[in-house]
Amino acid sequence: MSNNKPTALIMKYLYSLILELGEKPDSLLSRLSYEEAMDWMNRLKRQAKEKAKAFQNHSSFHEQSVRAIDTSDHKELAWLGNQLSLTYYGRPCKVPIEWDKSLKNAAGFFAFNQHIHKPIRIVQSMWQYNQFGAQHVIGTLKHELAHYHLFIEGKPFRDEDEVFKQECKRIGAPLICFGYAGGL
Repeated sequence: MSNNKPTALIMKYLYSLILELGEKPDSLLSRLSYEEAMDWMNRLKRQAKEKAKAFQNHSSFHEQSVRAIDTSDHKELAWLGNQLSLTYYGRPCKVPIEWDKSLKNAAGFFAFNQHIHKPIRIVQSMWQYNQFGAQHVIGTLKHELAHYHLFIEGKPFRDEDEVFKQECKRIGAPLICFGYAGGL
């Protein structure tokens, strides 16, 4: 094996595969050679395919089996959001769930009108999806759905509210959906 370093793109893809499988990225990643990174990536891709295949044999929705999301329109993203809403809240999300091609400083957001107490939409960064993959989007959607459902229930729904933090913990959503802050 040579000592050539893997490209940043390879490392980002490897990192997203590790997260997709529910593993914790190891400090070892920073010391991998190009060949070692490719070996890891191929092994993780095989594991991810096996995991996805196991989930596909069941008839119900499994968020861990989502490996890619069609970005040509909002349909698949909206379907995913509704599946997550049904899974964790027992009711559909009744606002549009849309991609935003230009959003880079946030993973997504929940838009609402506080004055008339009306939810407007949930937005997901397409750029973030392209950088970090489908499981990152799933986490962001769960976070934004927690905002949405707490809002329509009239409960505290802002990031700093304890009720919101507990809800994120309950459904396994990240408390903060980071925007891009540099390389891995």
